[in-house]
Amino acid sequence: MEGGVPEADGSAFKECISLSKNNPYVLRLAFSAGIGGLLFDYDTGVISGSLLYIREDFKDVDRKTWLQGKQEEGIQIL
Repeated sequence: MEGGVPEADGSAFKECISLSKNNPYVLRLAFSAGIGGLLFDYDTGVISGSLLYIREDFKDVDRKTWLQGKQEEGIQIL
């Protein structure tokens, strides 16, 4: 069948895994990248959740987008 999806071959994946198991640098790099992604997502969720309560208390923030940006910037600095 022309133009179809080629069948997956597990040998390339197994070769990649076997090379990375022998290299501790690759394992540390992958681990730190994974932890960094989790922390970034957690931080984004916390900031989004806090914005809901701040908008209730300060009505000007809800109407002015530049003020929302400054508010998010201030939260990220903390």
